[in-house]
Amino acid sequence: MIDMDMTLHTVETHDWEIPSYKLAEFQAKIAQANKRLAKAGLDARFEVAYEDFELKKNVSCANQAVVSTHAPVYIYEPWVRATLTGPLTLRHGHFTFVARLIPEEAGTTVHSAPGQELGGYSPRGDNSCDHCRVVRSRSRLYLVRDDRDGSIIQLGHSCIELYTGVSPKGLWSLTFDEELESFTRDDIEGGFGPRHYGAAVDVVLAYAFAHSDKGRAYIPAGMYSETSTVSQVRTSLFTDINRLKDAARDYYITKAAEAAGHLADGELITAIKASVTETAADSDYGRNLRVLLAGESVTGKNVGILGSLVKVYARQQQLEAERKATPVVAGFLGEVKERITDISATAKTVSYREGQWGTKTFLVAIADDGHMLVWSASKALDIESGQRFTIAAATIKAHDNYNGVDQTVITRPSKFTVVGEE
Repeated sequence: MIDMDMTLHTVETHDWEIPSYKLAEFQAKIAQANKRLAKAGLDARFEVAYEDFELKKNVSCANQAVVSTHAPVYIYEPWVRATLTGPLTLRHGHFTFVARLIPEEAGTTVHSAPGQELGGYSPRGDNSCDHCRVVRSRSRLYLVRDDRDGSIIQLGHSCIELYTGVSPKGLWSLTFDEELESFTRDDIEGGFGPRHYGAAVDVVLAYAFAHSDKGRAYIPAGMYSETSTVSQVRTSLFTDINRLKDAARDYYITKAAEAAGHLADGELITAIKASVTETAADSDYGRNLRVLLAGESVTGKNVGILGSLVKVYARQQQLEAERKATPVVAGFLGEVKERITDISATAKTVSYREGQWGTKTFLVAIADDGHMLVWSASKALDIESGQRFTIAAATIKAHDNYNGVDQTVITRPSKFTVVGEE
């Protein structure tokens, strides 16, 4: 066996909020992972820091026996915030392991290791291996980067050592942070761990729409103490809700009725699917969504990715409403290569993306005179949708048109300043 060098980058952390009664189990999981790393001949270890905090909850509606007529009734639950340093990089020689592939009905989804980027590479969507050239049914596929030229290689599990000289032991650590997600849910309130059952694409979207207030209140997994939307969707799909306690059972029965109504609205489901165009086709997220939407069913592993599309749809609808309320002026702010000055605008769309050279920001805004403005900044702008900003000067890079709306693309701005809310 040839040992792999595993490097811990301490510039990025992963925070997990877990109920205190799961702390011992969580710590045992970390200890088990470190034993596996040692057994594989690797020197790196998972280092975790713990911080206690209390979660405040309003129980006035849930428990009518203690309702106060004067003020809300709260309880305080003990929780723990676990901070895991990372990400982990598995490397040997000039090979770096960057992603795990999961076959789906209509193609392959990509689960990149923390901190890894594919750099525009798009998986072929088949189960072939670049080493043996054999196309067959595989449940374990990986993407490996050749650091000499940046090329990506798709390898089957059994061919990894033959191609790279590295034993495949330790590859589980690439996405170990995903395994910790199950600890972030409060099982007492119906939290539901990942399941391997499949479900129809349309049904998943209908339930996600119902559980997230039509996408407007979507709760991601692993980021909040509240039960995530995907956990609620999985409970609706894979649990006998009649066995839940009264309040939980009533909630899920209500959401089942809402989901049935959404599912019967074919135009709505089609519109939710179509909103995938708002995601970047060359990103892991956008690529995975397109693969899942191309099939009729989705595995339990990818229910969360698919269900999150309702959040994209809700944001699209919000922006459309804003566009109708504030019509955009046709035309452009100036000529291409012209240096324009004294720009004031309001941010409408702001998205942040981690790249090889740090955080990048994509900003779409409406200038005070009504023209649409677009800027792809190679840094984090620290601005959110709805906030106003000024730019002393900028160069017009291009004239563009998106969905029938003229856009002035700028570059090299100077003195960017956030000035407050619209």
